Amino acid sequence: MSLTAVTLWVCVKLNNYESTVNDLVTEVGELRNRLYILEEAHRFQDDEDQKTNTRIAKRDVSSDRSVTANCPYGVIGIPGPAGPPGPTGPQGPQGRDGRDGFPGQRGDNGRDGSPGPMGPAGSTGNPGLKGERGMKGESGENGRVGKAGPVGLRGPKGEPGRPRLSGSVDNDLPPTSVNSSGSVYIRWGRKSCPETAELVYEGIIGGSWYEHAGSGSNPQCLPLDPIYDNPVPGAQSQALIYGSEYETSSFPPLSHLHDHDPVCAVCRTKSRTTVLMVPARNECPSAEWTREYYGYLMSEHHGHKRGEFICVDRHAEARDGSHHSHNGMLLYPVEGRCDSGTLPCGPYTNAYELTCAVCSI
Repeated sequence: MSLTAVTLWVCVKLNNYESTVNDLVTEVGELRNRLYILEEAHRFQDDEDQKTNTRIAKRDVSSDRSVTANCPYGVIGIPGPAGPPGPTGPQGPQGRDGRDGFPGQRGDNGRDGSPGPMGPAGSTGNPGLKGERGMKGESGENGRVGKAGPVGLRGPKGEPGRPRLSGSVDNDLPPTSVNSSGSVYIRWGRKSCPETAELVYEGIIGGSWYEHAGSGSNPQCLPLDPIYDNPVPGAQSQALIYGSEYETSSFPPLSHLHDHDPVCAVCRTKSRTTVLMVPARNECPSAEWTREYYGYLMSEHHGHKRGEFICVDRHAEARDGSHHSHNGMLLYPVEGRCDSGTLPCGPYTNAYELTCAVCSI
């Protein structure tokens, strides 16, 4: 049954009850009038002097007619008109609480409230998944060619040659125009040499496992075509050497190389005999020097076993297909720390990654 039907049914019942109550009130009024008339009749019953017939006009309520009646005690008249309303009675006691009504219809959604205050910072989350390998950056421009160095000292006199017959030719004689001047250095992070030098060989960077206390601390440029001489099969717990990896996920210039295997190249200068690695600068000491390459100073993590500092090329590359986290020797950018009072703050900025340059003269 719907709410409207229930409401209509209640209204009909209330109207019926109101009509019944009104009828009862009317009947009670009539009974009170009759009782009053009977009391008046008894009061005049003993009055013998009034035995005259009195004609009293009686008006019928329904027909509005006048009638004359003879009665030894008088005629019972009709009820008079209703008197004026009485004064207002005192206020009755407070009624009980009504019954709960039916639930109303659901209202519309309220408007959005204003943003609350910012909550406290949450705890540091777990490290995210390793990102995809980024695209290989473009190669940088070659540095300018330096000035020619001074002529070196005259070498010692060579051994006398073998005698030969007049008019004969000896094709087994060694060439006499070999240039033995120059110097050798390793270009860490690249497998080629700059135009100022010639390539001796290319390879990969190898070193000790980052947690091992023994073996060598200096990284090696391992060639890709090793030669063995009477090796013993199996592990004999000897000194060990492993490959290496870039650990540069939080260093944007080299972040695309994270977990890749770094490469290297052994280069020989054509005429310059002195090679110098300058840390914390990517330029050479003066214009007389030739910058072979420049980049970033790198080494093992400070919490690992100690290793050497090397200068890794600014435009470093990795061995193809080597994006795997196998660890081994690990290369991290080197940060300068002056907050502990060891490095001077001012020329050095705390926690900045240091650059480097390899120069020759």
